[in-house]
Amino acid sequence: MPVMLQRRYGIKISQKKCARLKKQLGLRTLYPHRNTSAPNPRAEKKDYQLKDIEIKRIDQVWTSDITYIQIEQKNYYLCVILDWDSRYVLGWSMGRNMDVGLCLKALGEPRPQLAEVKHHFTKSPCAKRRKLHINH
Repeated sequence: MPVMLQRRYGIKISQKKCARLKKQLGLRTLYPHRNTSAPNPRAEKKDYQLKDIEIKRIDQVWTSDITYIQIEQKNYYLCVILDWDSRYVLGWSMGRNMDVGLCLKALGEPRPQLAEVKHHFTKSPCAKRRKLHINH
């Protein structure tokens, strides 16, 4: 920023002064900052729901995760459905918005009726709709 100010407007300013002024004005950059995975202290903490289940075979337990990938200075979200036993990718989807549609698109690829337990451990919009389901 100081280099840009000097080039465009001929203003000489140190890096520290520029950072202090940005902080005073409440300005922030638009890229993801460090510690983006820090948990929200007010978030509800849930017990590990699979601790009493012995996972012995494929299609017994599925899990999902959502992460973001930066491509050409744009963030895309990647939702992946995995088989817990084999670690095989059953389905995935990528999109610009992290919403329920992203998760449902990833779930549309595998065969949901085969898994006995579907476990979703991410804190995302999908987690609000999908809970732990055990088929008997």
